Amino acid sequence: MVANAQSRHPPGLRQIQLQRGNGIAPAIARFSRNATWAMPLVVLTGVAQALHLTDGVSTLDDSGYGRFIIAKLVLVLAAIVIGTRARRSLAARGTASILSLVRVEAAVALVVLALSAALVSSSPNPSNQQVPTFSASLAQRDIIAEITISPARVGESEIHALFTPPGGAITPVKAVKVRLELPAKNVPAIPVEMIQLGANHWSGVVQFPYAGEWTVEVLVTPDDNAQIRYSTVATIKG
Repeated sequence: MVANAQSRHPPGLRQIQLQRGNGIAPAIARFSRNATWAMPLVVLTGVAQALHLTDGVSTLDDSGYGRFIIAKLVLVLAAIVIGTRARRSLAARGTASILSLVRVEAAVALVVLALSAALVSSSPNPSNQQVPTFSASLAQRDIIAEITISPARVGESEIHALFTPPGGAITPVKAVKVRLELPAKNVPAIPVEMIQLGANHWSGVVQFPYAGEWTVEVLVTPDDNAQIRYSTVATIKG
C-alpha cells in the first residue's frame, strides 16, 4: 500500500513527504526551484526543434503537433508562476503554506510529461495532413475539361487542365489560357502562364493572395478557327 501510494508522486515530491517534520523547508525549496526551471529548459529545447521541423511560429496551430507544443508552453508558464509563488510563500510564512502549491506544481509536471508522450505519436510534418484540392469537370462543344487546383489554399498552387475531345481523340488543342479573379475583394483577373505537359494536358503555377470564392476562366483554342470558354468557381481556403 505504501509503495503504491508513493509511486503516484514524482521523486521530488516523495522526498518532501519522507522529510516531513525533519528539515522539510530545504527539500521543498529545492524541489520547487528545480521543477520550476527544469521544465522550461526541456520544453524550450523541444520548441526549438519543433520550429525547425515546421514552417515557423505562424504554422504551429495548423497541426496537432503544434497545438501540443502550445499547450506545453502554457503549462510551463503556469508552473513557473506557481513555483515562484511557492518560494515567496515559503520565505514569508513557512512550509505549511506551500504544500498545496507544491502538489499543484507536481501535477502540472505530470501533465507536461503526458503531453510529451503525446508528441511522440504526432507528426510535425503538415504534409501528413489532408491537402485541400479543388476539381471540376466542365463541358463545352463536346470537349470535356478537367480542372484541378492543388493545394486549394492561400499561397502557391498548381493548376492542371486536361481536355478530352469528342470520342477521346488525342488531337491536342492549340492553346490554353487561364485567368483567376476574386470579385469579393475586387481582385482583377490574374493571368496564369500555362505550359503543355502532354497531349491535352496543360499546367501552370499561381499565387493566391486571399481566401475566398475565386472565378476560374479557361480559354481554349481547339483549332485555328475557334475558341471555347470554360468558367467555374473555386473555393480557396486560408
